[in-house]
Amino acid sequence: MHEIEEIFGWPQQDELVPLVFKRRMPRKNSKAKFWEADGRFFAQSEKVLYRLLHYFSPLQIADFYKGRVLRLHHPQGLAWADIGTFKCAMEIRLFVDKSICTQVKPASCIREGRPGAQNDEISCPEFIKAWYSLLTTLLESKTMIYGGNNFEV
Repeated sequence: MHEIEEIFGWPQQDELVPLVFKRRMPRKNSKAKFWEADGRFFAQSEKVLYRLLHYFSPLQIADFYKGRVLRLHHPQGLAWADIGTFKCAMEIRLFVDKSICTQVKPASCIREGRPGAQNDEISCPEFIKAWYSLLTTLLESKTMIYGGNNFEV
């Protein structure tokens, strides 16, 4: 994973992103159960939205108040990240295959809807956390959208 992080910011970054973040889950894992393991809000929602449009267009945005904009899958199908809106702010949630997770704390009978409310309940493998961290870093890093016009977000 370290060699991938070193490529971000380089010209081949746009070619690498679809290899690491799949829009469709591999078929072999289609019946797995997933737990929400992590989630959070992005501080600069408008910039994250521009970066999403740059890397993963076309997108369908149906609801800016609460809705999913994009689901990206781990290359092995062991996890996915839902990127969307929650009360008009951009958010991300990580879902991991239940079979590779451990429940650290019993789940609350009352579930809070905001991203990251259950972060302390599930523990997942480090390589999944690294993949998720790579995605959040990509969405929070300055990106040259239109090189000819020096449009950087």
